[in-house]
Amino acid sequence: MLDTDLVLGPHTTALIGLDGGRYPAGNTVLVEGTDATAIIDPSTSMRVRSDLADLPPVDHVVLTHAHEDHLAGVHLFPEAAIHIHELDLQGARSLDGLMQIYGMAPAAERAFREIIVRDFSYVPRPDAVGFVDGQTIDLGGVTIRPVHLPGHTRGHTGMLIEPDGVFVTGDIDLSAFGLLRRRVEQPERLRVLAAARAVDRGALVRDVPSQGSDRWARSVRRSARCVHRGDRPP
Repeated sequence: MLDTDLVLGPHTTALIGLDGGRYPAGNTVLVEGTDATAIIDPSTSMRVRSDLADLPPVDHVVLTHAHEDHLAGVHLFPEAAIHIHELDLQGARSLDGLMQIYGMAPAAERAFREIIVRDFSYVPRPDAVGFVDGQTIDLGGVTIRPVHLPGHTRGHTGMLIEPDGVFVTGDIDLSAFGLLRRRVEQPERLRVLAAARAVDRGALVRDVPSQGSDRWARSVRRSARCVHRGDRPP
């Protein structure tokens, strides 16, 4: 492990990326059980870690969603099983599927395809498998339970790690860019907030190493008030 890494629990360590994990670097979470080891969101920074060869063998790569910075380290674990919500599965399986998730205009798509492969080392995993909300990944003595939090993408999912009490929220967006976009309807916004509110844990939110459960709860409550009113969170 590096000095910048952050131990979050007996089985869980945040592998902090370059520049504190700010885009495009990203942070990654390592979860070690007695039977298997998982990496959540292998980031762009994983490609330059000096201790990559010293990490335990990775059996599972678990993705919060299909975006370039969260897929950038998948190619480092060719023997690992890839897990992602079924609504984002196409983005892990092929570059064409990933571009469909972005939904860009043709000219922008052509340019971004090159960036994803060149700068983010995208490698398709046609063997990736889709999970659904609540389906548990058991590593032996520690589990990862997906909590579907759509908005940032259709399949965006938080990962609840127990018994460590860590909730990895990926890029959950409680702002106008996420929950209040027109394509996320009011009932779905409220369902996402209810799921987020139900998780009273320390959080990794939008590449911030540790937001803390109190601040997390305040953010959810504030956004819930805005969604009910139909306006924009501050």
